[in-house]
Amino acid sequence: MSAASGPPGLHPAPDLNWTAWRAHVKELKSAAGLSINDLAGRSGLDRSTVLELLGGRRGVGSARVDTLWALAWALEVDDFASFLAPLTTDRGSTH
Repeated sequence: MSAASGPPGLHPAPDLNWTAWRAHVKELKSAAGLSINDLAGRSGLDRSTVLELLGGRRGVGSARVDTLWALAWALEVDDFASFLAPLTTDRGSTH
């Protein structure tokens, strides 16, 4: 059942591919020559937040849009949709 055809109310969030997204963001970070501290400073996010998002050690399975936006801005991403796109890839692929 889709959100459009189902009853009004909350629907389960889609299963997002955080592994593919983390790999994508780490590539962007590496290409920009930025450290975790650089990302934290540029984005205004706590260093621990950046580490949790990129490391996945605590099993972060969701994040606020403003947090992802701050990280994208710090990485000077031109297209926010492409920054988020790896979240919707199949679990079997990384891009």
